[in-house]
Amino acid sequence: MTRKTRQILFWSCFIVFAVTSPALVLFARGYRFDFVKKKFVATGAIFIKSDPEGAIISVNGIKRGYTPGVFGDVLTKPSLISNILPGEYDVRVEKLGYVPWVKKLTVRPRQVTEARSIFLFAESKPKTLYFTSIADSLVSPDAKEAVVVSEGSITSWIVLINTKKPSEQNTVYAEKKQTRASLNPKTTLESFSPDDRTLMFKKERKGTLPSLFTVSLDKPYDLRAMPKFPSPSDKLQKAAFTDKEHVVFLDAHQTLWRWKNLSSEIPTRASASAWGFAVHNDRLYTLEGYPPMLFAYTADGTAKTQISTMPVDGRTVPAKLFIETLPDNALAFLVIPEGSKDGTVRLADRDGKLRDVQKGVESFRISPDGKKMLTKTWNELWVHYFDDILTQPIHKNGEVMLVGRFGTGVKEAQWHPTSGDYILYTVPDGLFAIELDDRGGKRNTIELVRNGDIALRSITREGLFFTAQEHLAFFSWRPEEK
Repeated sequence: MTRKTRQILFWSCFIVFAVTSPALVLFARGYRFDFVKKKFVATGAIFIKSDPEGAIISVNGIKRGYTPGVFGDVLTKPSLISNILPGEYDVRVEKLGYVPWVKKLTVRPRQVTEARSIFLFAESKPKTLYFTSIADSLVSPDAKEAVVVSEGSITSWIVLINTKKPSEQNTVYAEKKQTRASLNPKTTLESFSPDDRTLMFKKERKGTLPSLFTVSLDKPYDLRAMPKFPSPSDKLQKAAFTDKEHVVFLDAHQTLWRWKNLSSEIPTRASASAWGFAVHNDRLYTLEGYPPMLFAYTADGTAKTQISTMPVDGRTVPAKLFIETLPDNALAFLVIPEGSKDGTVRLADRDGKLRDVQKGVESFRISPDGKKMLTKTWNELWVHYFDDILTQPIHKNGEVMLVGRFGTGVKEAQWHPTSGDYILYTVPDGLFAIELDDRGGKRNTIELVRNGDIALRSITREGLFFTAQEHLAFFSWRPEEK
Protein backbone atom coordinates (compact mmCIF):
# COMPACT_ATOMS: atom_id res chain seq x y z
CA MET A 1 0.00 0.00 0.00
CA THR A 2 1.49 3.31 -1.06
CA ARG A 3 1.89 6.26 1.22
CA LYS A 4 -0.82 8.19 -0.65
CA THR A 5 -3.26 5.31 -0.27
CA ARG A 6 -2.58 5.13 3.46
CA GLN A 7 -3.23 8.86 3.80
CA ILE A 8 -6.52 8.57 1.93
CA LEU A 9 -7.60 5.66 4.14
CA PHE A 10 -6.61 7.52 7.31
CA TRP A 11 -8.51 10.66 6.43
CA SER A 12 -11.55 8.62 5.33
CA CYS A 13 -11.67 6.86 8.70
CA PHE A 14 -11.18 10.15 10.48
CA ILE A 15 -14.07 11.76 8.63
CA VAL A 16 -16.37 8.76 9.30
CA PHE A 17 -15.44 8.82 13.02
CA ALA A 18 -15.94 12.59 13.23
CA VAL A 19 -19.36 12.32 11.62
CA THR A 20 -20.66 9.25 13.52
CA SER A 21 -19.13 9.73 16.97
CA PRO A 22 -21.74 12.29 18.12
CA ALA A 23 -24.50 9.91 17.05
CA LEU A 24 -22.84 7.04 18.88
CA VAL A 25 -22.54 9.13 22.03
CA LEU A 26 -26.20 10.12 21.81
CA PHE A 27 -27.20 6.50 21.19
CA ALA A 28 -25.23 5.38 24.25
CA ARG A 29 -26.98 8.03 26.34
CA GLY A 30 -30.43 6.77 25.37
CA TYR A 31 -31.17 9.05 22.43
CA ARG A 32 -32.78 7.79 19.22
CA PHE A 33 -33.38 9.43 15.89
CA ASP A 34 -37.00 10.48 15.44
CA PHE A 35 -37.70 10.33 11.71
CA VAL A 36 -40.89 12.33 12.15
CA LYS A 37 -39.15 15.19 13.95
CA LYS A 38 -35.94 14.54 11.98
CA LYS A 39 -33.68 14.84 15.02
CA PHE A 40 -32.29 12.84 17.94
CA VAL A 41 -34.60 12.83 21.01
CA ALA A 42 -34.28 11.46 24.55
CA THR A 43 -36.13 8.17 25.00
CA GLY A 44 -38.15 6.70 27.85
CA ALA A 45 -39.10 3.21 29.07
CA ILE A 46 -42.07 1.07 30.10
CA PHE A 47 -42.07 -1.26 33.13
CA ILE A 48 -44.79 -3.91 33.41
CA LYS A 49 -45.63 -6.27 36.27
CA SER A 50 -48.58 -8.64 36.41
CA ASP A 51 -50.31 -11.25 38.56
CA PRO A 52 -49.84 -13.99 37.43
CA GLU A 53 -46.28 -13.47 36.20
CA GLY A 54 -44.86 -14.67 32.89
CA ALA A 55 -47.37 -12.81 30.74
CA ILE A 56 -46.41 -11.64 27.24
CA ILE A 57 -45.89 -7.90 26.83
CA SER A 58 -46.66 -6.39 23.42
CA VAL A 59 -46.16 -2.74 22.45
CA ASN A 60 -48.00 -1.54 19.35
CA GLY A 61 -48.56 -5.17 18.40
CA ILE A 62 -44.87 -6.20 18.69
CA LYS A 63 -43.83 -8.70 21.35
CA ARG A 64 -41.28 -7.05 23.65
CA GLY A 65 -40.85 -9.43 26.61
CA TYR A 66 -42.51 -11.05 29.62
CA THR A 67 -43.59 -9.86 33.05
CA PRO A 68 -41.08 -10.97 35.72
CA GLY A 69 -41.57 -14.06 37.86
CA VAL A 70 -41.09 -14.58 41.57
CA PHE A 71 -37.31 -14.32 41.31
CA GLY A 72 -37.41 -11.34 38.98
CA ASP A 73 -35.80 -13.12 36.05
CA VAL A 74 -35.39 -9.89 34.12
CA LEU A 75 -32.43 -11.21 32.14
CA THR A 76 -34.37 -13.96 30.40
CA LYS A 77 -37.78 -12.29 30.60
CA PRO A 78 -37.24 -8.54 30.53
CA SER A 79 -40.17 -6.45 31.74
CA LEU A 80 -38.34 -3.11 31.45
CA ILE A 81 -38.66 -2.06 27.83
CA SER A 82 -36.20 0.79 27.29
CA ASN A 83 -35.17 3.20 24.52
CA ILE A 84 -38.73 3.99 23.43
CA LEU A 85 -39.40 7.23 21.61
CA PRO A 86 -41.76 9.61 23.47
CA GLY A 87 -45.42 9.23 22.56
CA GLU A 88 -48.50 7.10 23.13
CA TYR A 89 -48.33 3.31 22.81
CA ASP A 90 -50.86 0.50 22.86
CA VAL A 91 -49.63 -1.93 25.51
CA ARG A 92 -51.08 -5.44 25.76
CA VAL A 93 -50.38 -7.98 28.51
CA GLU A 94 -51.72 -11.48 27.89
CA LYS A 95 -51.39 -15.05 29.07
CA LEU A 96 -53.13 -18.21 27.95
CA GLY A 97 -56.36 -18.77 29.88
CA TYR A 98 -56.69 -15.14 31.04
CA VAL A 99 -58.46 -12.02 29.83
CA PRO A 100 -55.85 -9.72 28.21
CA TRP A 101 -55.03 -6.35 29.77
CA VAL A 102 -54.92 -3.51 27.22
CA LYS A 103 -54.02 0.10 27.93
CA LYS A 104 -52.77 3.17 26.06
CA LEU A 105 -49.72 4.44 27.94
CA THR A 106 -47.75 7.64 27.40
CA VAL A 107 -43.93 7.49 27.32
CA ARG A 108 -42.02 10.64 28.26
CA PRO A 109 -38.31 11.51 27.79
CA ARG A 110 -35.97 10.16 30.49
CA GLN A 111 -38.89 8.67 32.45
CA VAL A 112 -40.16 5.16 33.13
CA THR A 113 -43.89 4.64 32.63
CA GLU A 114 -45.06 1.94 35.04
CA ALA A 115 -47.98 -0.47 35.26
CA ARG A 116 -47.20 -2.54 38.38
CA SER A 117 -50.67 -3.57 39.51
CA ILE A 118 -52.04 -5.57 36.59
CA PHE A 119 -54.28 -8.44 37.65
CA LEU A 120 -55.26 -10.89 34.91
CA PHE A 121 -58.66 -12.52 35.43
CA ALA A 122 -59.27 -16.08 34.34
CA GLU A 123 -61.47 -16.76 31.33
CA SER A 124 -62.88 -19.90 33.00
CA LYS A 125 -66.54 -20.27 33.94
CA PRO A 126 -67.76 -20.49 37.56
CA LYS A 127 -68.26 -23.90 39.17
CA THR A 128 -71.54 -24.77 40.86
CA LEU A 129 -71.00 -26.13 44.38
CA TYR A 130 -74.60 -26.96 45.26
CA PHE A 131 -77.13 -27.85 42.58
CA THR A 132 -80.33 -28.02 44.64
CA SER A 133 -82.20 -24.73 45.00
CA ILE A 134 -81.25 -22.95 48.21
CA ALA A 135 -83.02 -20.40 50.38
CA ASP A 136 -79.90 -19.05 52.13
CA SER A 137 -76.14 -19.63 52.21
CA LEU A 138 -73.07 -18.68 54.21
CA VAL A 139 -69.32 -19.23 53.72
CA SER A 140 -67.01 -19.73 56.70
CA PRO A 141 -64.37 -17.02 57.34
CA ASP A 142 -61.58 -19.38 56.25
CA ALA A 143 -63.58 -20.25 53.09
CA LYS A 144 -63.00 -23.97 53.62
CA GLU A 145 -66.66 -24.72 54.23
CA ALA A 146 -70.04 -23.40 53.20
CA VAL A 147 -73.51 -24.02 54.55
CA VAL A 148 -76.77 -23.79 52.63
CA VAL A 149 -80.42 -23.90 53.64
CA SER A 150 -82.51 -26.07 51.36
CA GLU A 151 -86.26 -25.73 51.81
CA GLY A 152 -88.28 -28.71 50.63
CA SER A 153 -92.04 -28.98 50.68
CA ILE A 154 -91.93 -31.18 53.80
CA THR A 155 -88.41 -30.81 55.26
CA SER A 156 -85.80 -28.08 55.77
CA TRP A 157 -82.10 -28.97 55.66
CA ILE A 158 -78.91 -27.17 56.66
CA VAL A 159 -76.12 -28.76 54.63
CA LEU A 160 -72.36 -28.37 55.20
CA ILE A 161 -70.22 -28.38 52.03
CA ASN A 162 -66.46 -28.82 51.63
CA THR A 163 -65.60 -25.99 49.22
CA LYS A 164 -62.50 -27.82 47.93
CA LYS A 165 -64.43 -31.06 47.36
CA PRO A 166 -68.09 -30.06 46.87
CA SER A 167 -69.13 -33.72 46.67
CA GLU A 168 -68.31 -34.04 50.38
CA GLN A 169 -71.53 -32.84 52.04
CA ASN A 170 -73.07 -33.44 55.46
CA THR A 171 -76.46 -32.52 56.83
CA VAL A 172 -75.89 -30.48 59.99
CA TYR A 173 -79.54 -30.09 60.90
CA ALA A 174 -82.91 -31.10 59.43
CA GLU A 175 -86.49 -30.84 60.57
CA LYS A 176 -89.92 -31.65 59.24
CA LYS A 177 -92.18 -28.71 58.55
CA GLN A 178 -95.06 -29.33 60.92
CA THR A 179 -96.58 -25.92 60.36
CA ARG A 180 -99.05 -24.80 57.74
CA ALA A 181 -97.66 -23.19 54.61
CA SER A 182 -99.62 -20.04 55.45
CA LEU A 183 -97.34 -19.51 58.47
CA ASN A 184 -94.39 -19.23 56.06
CA PRO A 185 -91.73 -21.08 58.13
CA LYS A 186 -88.25 -19.79 57.35
CA THR A 187 -84.67 -20.63 58.37
CA THR A 188 -82.05 -17.87 58.09
CA LEU A 189 -78.30 -18.29 58.58
CA GLU A 190 -76.82 -15.61 60.84
CA SER A 191 -73.06 -16.19 61.18
CA PHE A 192 -70.15 -18.51 61.95
CA SER A 193 -68.26 -18.34 65.21
CA PRO A 194 -64.71 -16.93 64.89
CA ASP A 195 -63.24 -20.46 65.07
CA ASP A 196 -65.55 -21.55 62.18
CA ARG A 197 -66.89 -24.52 64.18
CA THR A 198 -70.27 -23.21 65.34
CA LEU A 199 -73.12 -21.99 63.18
CA MET A 200 -75.84 -19.64 64.36
CA PHE A 201 -79.20 -19.58 62.60
CA LYS A 202 -82.69 -18.21 63.15
CA LYS A 203 -86.06 -19.90 62.71
CA GLU A 204 -89.21 -17.87 62.35
CA ARG A 205 -92.77 -18.19 61.16
CA LYS A 206 -95.59 -15.76 60.73
CA GLY A 207 -97.28 -14.70 63.96
CA THR A 208 -94.68 -16.19 66.33
CA LEU A 209 -91.48 -15.01 67.96
CA PRO A 210 -88.21 -15.83 66.15
CA SER A 211 -85.98 -18.47 67.71
CA LEU A 212 -82.18 -18.35 67.67
CA PHE A 213 -80.07 -21.53 67.65
CA THR A 214 -76.45 -22.60 67.45
CA VAL A 215 -75.24 -25.94 66.11
CA SER A 216 -71.78 -27.49 66.19
CA LEU A 217 -70.34 -28.36 62.79
CA ASP A 218 -68.25 -31.09 64.40
CA LYS A 219 -71.30 -32.59 66.14
CA PRO A 220 -74.28 -32.38 63.78
CA TYR A 221 -77.67 -31.99 65.47
CA ASP A 222 -75.95 -30.75 68.66
CA LEU A 223 -78.46 -27.91 68.85
CA ARG A 224 -78.59 -25.17 71.50
CA ALA A 225 -81.52 -22.81 71.66
CA MET A 226 -81.24 -19.17 72.62
CA PRO A 227 -82.75 -18.63 76.10
CA LYS A 228 -86.09 -16.89 76.58
CA PHE A 229 -86.02 -13.12 76.63
CA PRO A 230 -86.42 -11.74 80.14
CA SER A 231 -89.09 -9.42 78.73
CA PRO A 232 -91.53 -10.01 75.86
CA SER A 233 -90.18 -9.21 72.41
CA ASP A 234 -91.79 -9.24 69.02
CA LYS A 235 -88.62 -8.90 66.99
CA LEU A 236 -85.02 -10.09 67.03
CA GLN A 237 -83.24 -7.29 65.21
CA LYS A 238 -79.73 -8.70 64.94
CA ALA A 239 -77.45 -11.36 66.41
CA ALA A 240 -73.71 -12.06 66.06
CA PHE A 241 -70.81 -13.90 67.66
CA THR A 242 -68.26 -11.75 69.50
CA ASP A 243 -65.96 -14.72 70.15
CA LYS A 244 -66.31 -18.49 69.90
CA GLU A 245 -68.50 -18.61 73.01
CA HIS A 246 -70.36 -15.32 73.29
CA VAL A 247 -73.31 -14.15 71.23
CA VAL A 248 -74.91 -10.70 71.36
CA PHE A 249 -78.40 -9.93 70.14
CA LEU A 250 -80.60 -6.85 69.99
CA ASP A 251 -84.33 -7.00 70.70
CA ALA A 252 -87.15 -4.73 69.58
CA HIS A 253 -86.93 -2.66 72.78
CA GLN A 254 -83.33 -1.61 71.90
CA THR A 255 -81.93 -3.80 74.66
CA LEU A 256 -78.62 -5.46 73.87
CA TRP A 257 -78.16 -8.91 75.41
CA ARG A 258 -75.11 -11.11 75.79
CA TRP A 259 -75.43 -14.88 75.80
CA LYS A 260 -72.67 -17.34 76.62
CA ASN A 261 -74.25 -19.88 74.35
CA LEU A 262 -72.13 -22.91 75.25
CA SER A 263 -72.72 -22.89 78.98
CA SER A 264 -75.29 -20.34 80.17
CA GLU A 265 -79.06 -20.47 79.85
CA ILE A 266 -79.65 -16.90 81.01
CA PRO A 267 -78.55 -13.88 78.94
CA THR A 268 -77.13 -10.81 80.60
CA ARG A 269 -78.08 -7.28 79.64
CA ALA A 270 -75.21 -5.34 78.05
CA SER A 271 -77.07 -2.10 77.32
CA ALA A 272 -80.62 -0.79 77.79
CA SER A 273 -80.40 1.83 75.05
CA ALA A 274 -78.57 0.30 72.08
CA TRP A 275 -79.68 1.49 68.64
CA GLY A 276 -77.36 -0.73 66.63
CA PHE A 277 -74.15 -2.74 66.84
CA ALA A 278 -71.38 -4.27 64.76
CA VAL A 279 -68.59 -6.78 65.48
CA HIS A 280 -65.19 -6.07 63.94
CA ASN A 281 -61.67 -7.31 64.75
CA ASP A 282 -62.68 -9.03 68.01
CA ARG A 283 -64.46 -5.95 69.34
CA LEU A 284 -68.12 -5.09 69.76
CA TYR A 285 -69.12 -1.57 68.67
CA THR A 286 -72.47 -0.09 69.71
CA LEU A 287 -74.61 2.99 69.24
CA GLU A 288 -75.94 3.88 72.71
CA GLY A 289 -77.58 6.71 74.60
CA TYR A 290 -79.73 9.77 73.91
CA PRO A 291 -78.56 10.96 71.40
CA PRO A 292 -76.50 7.95 70.24
CA MET A 293 -72.76 7.86 70.89
CA LEU A 294 -70.24 5.29 69.63
CA PHE A 295 -68.84 2.79 72.16
CA ALA A 296 -66.57 -0.25 72.01
CA TYR A 297 -66.53 -3.42 74.13
CA THR A 298 -64.00 -6.20 74.40
CA ALA A 299 -65.20 -9.52 72.98
CA ASP A 300 -66.08 -10.91 76.40
CA GLY A 301 -67.80 -7.68 77.46
CA THR A 302 -65.50 -7.00 80.42
CA ALA A 303 -64.42 -3.51 79.29
CA LYS A 304 -66.30 -0.62 77.67
CA THR A 305 -64.77 2.43 75.99
CA GLN A 306 -66.43 5.54 74.60
CA ILE A 307 -65.17 6.19 71.08
CA SER A 308 -66.89 9.40 69.97
CA THR A 309 -66.90 12.66 71.90
CA MET A 310 -70.01 13.87 70.09
CA PRO A 311 -73.27 12.24 68.92
CA VAL A 312 -72.97 10.16 65.77
CA ASP A 313 -76.57 10.93 64.76
CA GLY A 314 -79.26 13.26 66.04
CA ARG A 315 -82.00 10.66 65.64
CA THR A 316 -82.63 8.09 68.37
CA VAL A 317 -83.99 5.34 66.12
CA PRO A 318 -82.79 1.81 65.38
CA ALA A 319 -79.96 1.82 62.86
CA LYS A 320 -77.57 -0.43 60.98
CA LEU A 321 -73.94 0.12 62.01
CA PHE A 322 -70.94 -0.76 59.83
CA ILE A 323 -67.36 -0.43 61.13
CA GLU A 324 -63.90 -0.61 59.51
CA THR A 325 -60.49 0.21 61.02
CA LEU A 326 -57.67 2.21 59.47
CA PRO A 327 -53.90 1.63 59.96
CA ASP A 328 -53.58 4.68 62.25
CA ASN A 329 -56.20 3.23 64.65
CA ALA A 330 -58.87 5.58 63.37
CA LEU A 331 -62.33 4.17 62.71
CA ALA A 332 -64.50 4.56 59.64
CA PHE A 333 -68.17 3.90 60.27
CA LEU A 334 -71.53 4.16 58.56
CA VAL A 335 -74.89 4.57 60.29
CA ILE A 336 -78.06 3.88 58.29
CA PRO A 337 -81.14 4.82 60.34
CA GLU A 338 -84.24 2.66 60.19
CA GLY A 339 -86.38 3.64 57.21
CA SER A 340 -83.39 4.93 55.22
CA LYS A 341 -81.42 3.23 52.45
CA ASP A 342 -78.22 5.20 53.01
CA GLY A 343 -76.29 7.27 55.50
CA THR A 344 -73.10 9.27 56.06
CA VAL A 345 -69.64 7.70 56.25
CA ARG A 346 -67.62 9.28 59.06
CA LEU A 347 -64.13 8.98 60.50
CA ALA A 348 -63.46 8.89 64.23
CA ASP A 349 -59.83 9.70 65.07
CA ARG A 350 -57.97 8.49 68.15
CA ASP A 351 -59.22 11.52 70.11
CA GLY A 352 -62.86 10.72 69.32
CA LYS A 353 -63.37 13.64 66.93
CA LEU A 354 -65.72 12.95 64.01
CA ARG A 355 -65.34 14.00 60.40
CA ASP A 356 -67.88 13.49 57.64
CA VAL A 357 -66.50 11.78 54.53
CA GLN A 358 -69.48 11.29 52.21
CA LYS A 359 -73.27 11.37 52.39
CA GLY A 360 -75.76 9.14 50.61
CA VAL A 361 -73.63 6.01 51.07
CA GLU A 362 -75.14 2.51 51.15
CA SER A 363 -71.92 0.59 51.93
CA PHE A 364 -68.16 1.12 52.22
CA ARG A 365 -64.94 -0.93 52.35
CA ILE A 366 -61.33 -0.20 53.30
CA SER A 367 -58.78 -1.45 50.73
CA PRO A 368 -56.41 -4.35 51.56
CA ASP A 369 -53.48 -1.92 51.91
CA GLY A 370 -55.51 0.39 54.19
CA LYS A 371 -54.71 3.45 52.06
CA LYS A 372 -58.10 4.05 50.47
CA MET A 373 -61.80 3.54 50.94
CA LEU A 374 -64.46 2.38 48.50
CA THR A 375 -67.93 3.85 48.91
CA LYS A 376 -71.09 2.79 47.09
CA THR A 377 -74.13 4.95 46.57
CA TRP A 378 -77.24 3.79 44.73
CA ASN A 379 -75.56 4.01 41.33
CA GLU A 380 -71.97 5.21 41.88
CA LEU A 381 -68.60 3.88 43.04
CA TRP A 382 -66.15 6.30 44.69
CA VAL A 383 -62.61 5.92 46.06
CA HIS A 384 -61.24 8.12 48.87
CA TYR A 385 -57.45 8.22 49.38
CA PHE A 386 -56.11 8.33 52.94
CA ASP A 387 -52.42 8.23 51.98
CA ASP A 388 -50.14 9.18 49.08
CA ILE A 389 -49.89 6.52 46.36
CA LEU A 390 -46.40 6.91 44.90
CA THR A 391 -46.61 4.16 42.26
CA GLN A 392 -48.13 5.11 38.93
CA PRO A 393 -50.79 6.34 38.53
CA ILE A 394 -49.97 8.67 41.43
CA HIS A 395 -52.67 9.85 43.88
CA LYS A 396 -52.53 12.24 46.82
CA ASN A 397 -53.87 11.96 50.35
CA GLY A 398 -57.38 13.44 50.46
CA GLU A 399 -58.10 12.84 46.79
CA VAL A 400 -61.60 11.62 45.89
CA MET A 401 -62.21 9.80 42.61
CA LEU A 402 -65.40 8.72 40.87
CA VAL A 403 -64.78 5.22 39.52
CA GLY A 404 -68.11 4.58 37.82
CA ARG A 405 -71.72 5.69 37.47
CA PHE A 406 -74.35 3.13 36.45
CA GLY A 407 -77.83 3.80 35.16
CA THR A 408 -79.27 0.56 36.52
CA GLY A 409 -77.82 0.91 40.03
CA VAL A 410 -75.12 -1.05 41.88
CA LYS A 411 -76.16 -3.96 44.10
CA GLU A 412 -72.84 -4.75 45.84
CA ALA A 413 -69.21 -3.59 45.66
CA GLN A 414 -66.03 -4.88 47.32
CA TRP A 415 -62.27 -4.70 46.86
CA HIS A 416 -60.40 -7.49 45.17
CA PRO A 417 -58.78 -9.39 48.10
CA THR A 418 -55.18 -9.26 46.81
CA SER A 419 -55.16 -5.94 44.99
CA GLY A 420 -56.17 -2.46 46.05
CA ASP A 421 -56.43 -1.51 42.39
CA TYR A 422 -59.50 -3.53 41.37
CA ILE A 423 -63.12 -3.39 42.51
CA LEU A 424 -65.63 -6.22 42.20
CA TYR A 425 -69.26 -5.16 41.81
CA THR A 426 -72.66 -6.56 40.87
CA VAL A 427 -75.32 -4.85 38.79
CA PRO A 428 -78.57 -6.29 37.34
CA ASP A 429 -76.56 -7.48 34.32
CA GLY A 430 -74.08 -9.59 36.32
CA LEU A 431 -70.75 -9.61 38.15
CA PHE A 432 -67.88 -7.42 36.95
CA ALA A 433 -64.40 -6.21 37.92
CA ILE A 434 -63.11 -2.70 37.20
CA GLU A 435 -59.61 -1.28 37.64
CA LEU A 436 -58.75 2.11 39.13
CA ASP A 437 -56.11 2.91 36.48
CA ASP A 438 -57.82 5.28 34.03
CA ARG A 439 -54.76 6.24 31.98
CA GLY A 440 -55.51 6.48 28.31
CA GLY A 441 -59.00 7.73 29.17
CA LYS A 442 -60.38 4.25 29.89
CA ARG A 443 -60.68 1.77 32.76
CA ASN A 444 -60.60 -1.92 31.93
CA THR A 445 -63.88 -3.57 32.93
CA ILE A 446 -64.01 -7.37 32.95
CA GLU A 447 -67.23 -9.38 32.81
CA LEU A 448 -66.85 -12.29 35.23
CA VAL A 449 -70.37 -13.73 35.31
CA ARG A 450 -73.32 -12.74 33.15
CA ASN A 451 -76.38 -13.28 35.33
CA GLY A 452 -79.05 -10.98 36.69
CA ASP A 453 -79.50 -12.50 40.14
CA ILE A 454 -76.06 -12.50 41.77
CA ALA A 455 -75.29 -12.03 45.47
CA LEU A 456 -71.70 -12.08 46.74
CA ARG A 457 -71.09 -14.46 49.65
CA SER A 458 -67.33 -14.46 50.23
CA ILE A 459 -64.23 -13.19 48.44
CA THR A 460 -60.91 -14.98 49.05
CA ARG A 461 -57.39 -15.04 47.61
CA GLU A 462 -58.40 -18.07 45.53
CA GLY A 463 -61.67 -16.74 44.14
CA LEU A 464 -65.17 -15.64 45.07
CA PHE A 465 -68.34 -17.41 46.20
CA PHE A 466 -71.72 -16.19 45.03
CA THR A 467 -75.30 -17.27 44.63
CA ALA A 468 -77.19 -17.08 41.35
CA GLN A 469 -80.58 -18.54 40.47
CA GLU A 470 -80.76 -20.11 43.96
CA HIS A 471 -77.50 -22.02 43.46
CA LEU A 472 -74.13 -21.60 45.21
CA ALA A 473 -71.15 -21.18 42.85
CA PHE A 474 -67.43 -20.39 42.93
CA PHE A 475 -65.39 -18.31 40.47
CA SER A 476 -61.62 -18.97 40.58
CA TRP A 477 -59.00 -16.32 39.83
CA ARG A 478 -56.98 -19.02 38.08
CA PRO A 479 -58.06 -21.16 35.10
CA GLU A 480 -59.14 -24.67 35.92
CA GLU A 481 -56.51 -27.34 35.33
CA LYS A 482 -57.44 -29.82 32.62
